[in-house]
Amino acid sequence: MAKIVRSKAIPLLEIFAWLTAFGGIIYAPILIFTLPRPHGLIIGIAVLTQGIFLCAFFLVIAAIADNVTTIAEDIQNIRYKGATQEEIEHFLIDTTQKFRNKEEYEKWRQSRMNK
Repeated sequence: MAKIVRSKAIPLLEIFAWLTAFGGIIYAPILIFTLPRPHGLIIGIAVLTQGIFLCAFFLVIAAIADNVTTIAEDIQNIRYKGATQEEIEHFLIDTTQKFRNKEEYEKWRQSRMNK
């Protein structure tokens, strides 16, 4: 079986997300005070909201990518131990319904993999 490699793109996407937010926060006042009054205010507010919403969007995409990689690793570990397709589906249903935070899930995952 092919080994699943965690991508370095996920942390880079998170860094890019925060840079987008900080860039919008820093650049918005510059635009507001340097451009003519009605246009500068509108464009400054638009840049600020764009930075905030793009940050949230990129962070959500990074979280989804991280979760997909974790699920793929878990499925590979289960298959390596000889699980049937039914057991894998049961595992996925259990995982998505029980856990709402990452720490709780990781603790459960480690206990399950050590069996």
